[in-house]
Amino acid sequence: MTVQEFYDSIGGSYAFAKQRLMNEDLMKTVLSMFLDDVNYINLMKYMEEEDYEVAFRAAHNLKSVSANIALAELEAVSIEITDALRNGNDIPKAKELLPKVTKKYQTVIDAIQQLEF
Repeated sequence: MTVQEFYDSIGGSYAFAKQRLMNEDLMKTVLSMFLDDVNYINLMKYMEEEDYEVAFRAAHNLKSVSANIALAELEAVSIEITDALRNGNDIPKAKELLPKVTKKYQTVIDAIQQLEF
């Protein structure tokens, strides 16, 4: 899978990522680093442990990372869960959003693993 195909398959913005990261080699490097990012894992862990303050930070970080590398659909759902967790605003909604976050996250991970490095 090419980088352009990757972004098309995940609902991301190839043009924004290329503008931000300048070339496909750097894009691939950053995307491969995303595989080691722990924010999703931390979000799931702290939601399960009901530590919503730390879960909020993980969701916020996931949102930021997703925005920085143009993972638009993952960013959008990360914004939703971040808003639900902000100051404990809507914990039930945050819990309802977890499967949606997981689906978008897994789509990104699966697509990164298909990139031609």
